[in-house]
Amino acid sequence: MTRDTYPPTSVFHIHMARQDVDVPQKNCSGEAIFAVQTGTTKKTGVLNYVLVASTTNAGLTHWLVGYAEGKVANAKTTVLWETPYVETDRADKYQDISLRTDGRTSLEVWFGTRLVYSSQRLDLHIDPPFQSYLEVQGLQIGYVSTFTDFSVVADSALTIRGLHPHEAVSFVPNGQPAVDVVASATGEARIPLPLPAVRGTATMTLGRASGLRLGPFPYAGGDEGRLNESG
Repeated sequence: MTRDTYPPTSVFHIHMARQDVDVPQKNCSGEAIFAVQTGTTKKTGVLNYVLVASTTNAGLTHWLVGYAEGKVANAKTTVLWETPYVETDRADKYQDISLRTDGRTSLEVWFGTRLVYSSQRLDLHIDPPFQSYLEVQGLQIGYVSTFTDFSVVADSALTIRGLHPHEAVSFVPNGQPAVDVVASATGEARIPLPLPAVRGTATMTLGRASGLRLGPFPYAGGDEGRLNESG
């Protein structure tokens, strides 16, 4: 579990993978979990969270998205989305997962560049700030998963100031489609990003006579940048 806590605007990311472990019997199971939960559990005992999990049982594996509610222990999980159960050797062994929730009504989950679940109408009771945790469970069998490339960014958008009033801006994250916006009358542009592109490197082209192109440069959601006067 992370020691730090994070605001409800945050975007969480992890690369989650399981080893090619066969779990042939119904009384055995293995599960890997990536969850974002309320950061007040130690004080209140409330154990509420959203989760992405990969489960294996009786030779079958699937992935799911859901949320859970409980007090101290034995939280009850509600499944919101899941893949079909398939033979373990045919199932996806890993996923790049991006997740955002406000803890109240919204949850958005991506597998790589694919949006697998999105809702603004949930009834969650996950009080911010949030913590994230990673967990592996094995019942009557050894089960191994790995978690890499963990990150949390402050927001799914970034802000650029110091632009010309109403200037066109084309922001191009590495390997992603361009995000085109127009600056405000005060020369400020807020650039929304899909969750898989909330951090990385990008180029930016400005719609002025010179066609100024900047980058590539590193960025992360929540960044605030300003062009200097010479730009």
